[in-house]
Amino acid sequence: MRIRDDLRDTAARDTDYARPRTGAGVHRVGRNPFAAFRELYEPLYLRYALTRLLDAEAAREAVELTFRIAASRWNGLLQSPSPAADVWEQLRAQVSSAGHRATNLDRAVEGLYDYCTVLAADAVVLRCHLGMPVNTAADLMGVDPAAVAAALLTACRALPPAVIKRLGVTSIGS
Repeated sequence: MRIRDDLRDTAARDTDYARPRTGAGVHRVGRNPFAAFRELYEPLYLRYALTRLLDAEAAREAVELTFRIAASRWNGLLQSPSPAADVWEQLRAQVSSAGHRATNLDRAVEGLYDYCTVLAADAVVLRCHLGMPVNTAADLMGVDPAAVAAALLTACRALPPAVIKRLGVTSIGS
């Protein structure tokens, strides 16, 4: 909800977004909320996808496909309780699909998804591998920070010590 409101506020406030027109230079239009969403999340989505896939091209393709699908459904997404959560689910699906085709995955990272819920595994990847604060991970996944904190605790209980050691994780909490 907060992100959707922020995007609407940004769209209303920022009128300096310029987009080239064919053969006619540049014209001024209101800031595109989808472009703002993409600008905000794309670098973090790429970091997540690269951590999961270990292949820059496959990560870029997964993120690009995620944004193409989100763009095609953008108006409907804005009506959902959490557009960020819906797009995150799409990203997770694209990364998982690419992972099935990949030959060089980090077994320790992928092992998270064998032992934990996808929310808990994603929380560990974002918090422990990428070093994101709980609030940032929550915004990225479109969930409440308390859900991420609970998922991290669940992961801590679910993961065998050998997996935690392989991951090089010293602390899963916030």
